[in-house]
Amino acid sequence: MPQRSEVDWHYPISVGRAVMLGRVAALGWGRSPGARDRALVNQALARVGLSDLSHRPLAALSGGQQQRVFLARALASEADLFLLDEPFAAIDKPTETDLFGLCRELAGQGKTLLLSCHDGGTLLQQCDRLLLLDGRVTAWGTPAEVTPHLADWWGRSAVNGHRPLDVTC
Repeated sequence: MPQRSEVDWHYPISVGRAVMLGRVAALGWGRSPGARDRALVNQALARVGLSDLSHRPLAALSGGQQQRVFLARALASEADLFLLDEPFAAIDKPTETDLFGLCRELAGQGKTLLLSCHDGGTLLQQCDRLLLLDGRVTAWGTPAEVTPHLADWWGRSAVNGHRPLDVTC
């Protein structure tokens, strides 16, 4: 799932077509989506609460809805490994909670999720493991093991002008 800043939000594509891009690897070059592909896209949109927006332009959605589209695209790919770059950036707290709940659900299904975040908020306390990076590994472990290192890490990162926190859930 890309960072929001890496997306051309004016590209003329519908929500449904954007999610169908998650099926490209399974389809192969030049093949049209079949019934199973359309069903997977519809299921993915339902899981993120966007079924009714499949025909809307991607650019017409809110930031949180756009993040959900990219998570739906990842779901439609039937991946076992999800790499989510800043999945909670520029979204409201209810959407953040919903998306994190879906991440926990996927982890419960045996999927592996790697989340890169620059926010040491309370949501991260729900992750299985945390990794703090500051040009090197600063801390690695459960939230309880890593939390004591956060204050020191936040102080250094504020001075250095960056907050490179990577999280695995």
